[in-house]
Amino acid sequence: MNSNREFQFEVKMVSDEGQFEGLGAVYGNVDQGGDRINTGAFTKTLKETKGRVPLLADHRIPIGAAYVTDSPSGLIVKGVLNLDKEVSRDTLSDLRFYRDNKIPYGMSIGYSTIKSEPVNGVRVLRELKLREMSVTLFPMNEAAQVQRVKHNSGDLAGGFKFEFINALREVSGKRALTYDEFTIQQEIKALFR
Repeated sequence: MNSNREFQFEVKMVSDEGQFEGLGAVYGNVDQGGDRINTGAFTKTLKETKGRVPLLADHRIPIGAAYVTDSPSGLIVKGVLNLDKEVSRDTLSDLRFYRDNKIPYGMSIGYSTIKSEPVNGVRVLRELKLREMSVTLFPMNEAAQVQRVKHNSGDLAGGFKFEFINALREVSGKRALTYDEFTIQQEIKALFR
């Protein structure tokens, strides 16, 4: 049986290359659909796929690749968006927006159930075949969240300086710079120091 389960991610890191990290599935808790995933439920499928599955938007639109590893608490996901696609650039923009506004962003797994059993009204998932990872706003399991949406600023000082300059530009009524414009300006200034 194929199923989709959604988990919420807190976006903390996304890079200009469209990379983010998070917890994609959580072990031991019961989600809104009455399922609990056992530790080790993905062991076989991760070995078979070498931890690589498609990354989709809402289980429908391919937007990149997910690199998945197992941990005691659940699946650790490193998502890489295909920024050649407009929908992936939109997803990157959403991940940043929700991170900056401290709104959790959801993640969902598409899977096939291999082994499960009912225990006290809960479906305990013992072995699953992972089909895909999806980003979504409305997750089934709120415990899994994007943890980092990486900002590739070269260094922390450069990233802070970029954000500070844009804040000053906003207060003065000037248009905010894109990161590429900021980088070019910094490189030109460095030539004349």
